[in-house]
Amino acid sequence: MPSNPFASIARKITGQRRASPAAAAADDHPARERLSEKLGYLSAMKIFQDLSREELVAIERATTMITCPAGRVFYIPGETGEVLFLLKRGRVQIYCLSPDGRKLTVKILEPMTFFGEMAILGQGMYDTFAEAMDDCVICVMSRQDVVRLLLSKPPVAARICEELARRVMETEQRLEELAFKGVDSRLAGLLIRLAGQGDE
Repeated sequence: MPSNPFASIARKITGQRRASPAAAAADDHPARERLSEKLGYLSAMKIFQDLSREELVAIERATTMITCPAGRVFYIPGETGEVLFLLKRGRVQIYCLSPDGRKLTVKILEPMTFFGEMAILGQGMYDTFAEAMDDCVICVMSRQDVVRLLLSKPPVAARICEELARRVMETEQRLEELAFKGVDSRLAGLLIRLAGQGDE
């Protein structure tokens, strides 16, 4: 079974403390650069569209940004807890393992999407693993911070609901294709969806 260096990521997120004002002032320039980079990632996500800089800064304070090298498994079932991942850069492979160790890819996630284990959003990893396919930049939010965000930012909550509804419709469409269409038709449908996403 793959090792998981981020197994305690939920505990790390909830247990983090911010630097004192004096320490922050001593490292002000690099901190501003990191803040600018993080705000750039957040503002590019569809669910955070049209938010003001002040609102983005508030969300930034509720997220922890991590980098994950290609090939690293950063989520293992039952070891991470309730967290929401915001994928900023790179691709992530979601897969499960059969009892004999065979790997089945469930989904490949592209940048600017969210995923994770959080019952309040109907998000679940369902005994799957998450592995970075490329060098990834990921922001992570705890359940408490997600609840606070949903209550304080109704437009964000509405966009998250829209995205979750879209995913449900997409899943239903794929189940229908599996049940009623042959391989050629399913392949044609997949190519049409990929073309719509702007992939080559």
